[in-house]
Amino acid sequence: MRDPVSDVHPDHVFRTKDGKTIKNLSELASELAAMDEEVFQHHVTDDKNDFSAWVLHIVRDEPLARVFSEIKDRRLMLLAVQKRLQQLETPNKSTSRQSQFHFTARDYVLGIVIGAVAMLMMSRLL
Repeated sequence: MRDPVSDVHPDHVFRTKDGKTIKNLSELASELAAMDEEVFQHHVTDDKNDFSAWVLHIVRDEPLARVFSEIKDRRLMLLAVQKRLQQLETPNKSTSRQSQFHFTARDYVLGIVIGAVAMLMMSRLL
């Protein structure tokens, strides 16, 4: 799986109507900030959303692509990509806490074995 923050392959850069190229999410944010409304409206209409399609199929960031698919406003799309970049650069603390308590099948079996041994030892003491 590719890193959504890194540059896409040169053959898959996004080319805007006015000829600018975008090769990563950070550049997309910069271009959305400076983009002319006419250029934006060329790429985002009621029938299509070129940015959402590029983010989904090329950048491969499904969460951002889903958000983009609902947005028809350049400023809102800019806010969405900025928020996503922030999420990708600063991992969520609650996610890291959850990973601390992730058990594998080996851990589960080991727990059962230790519990059974402890139970046998306690039954001999009683």
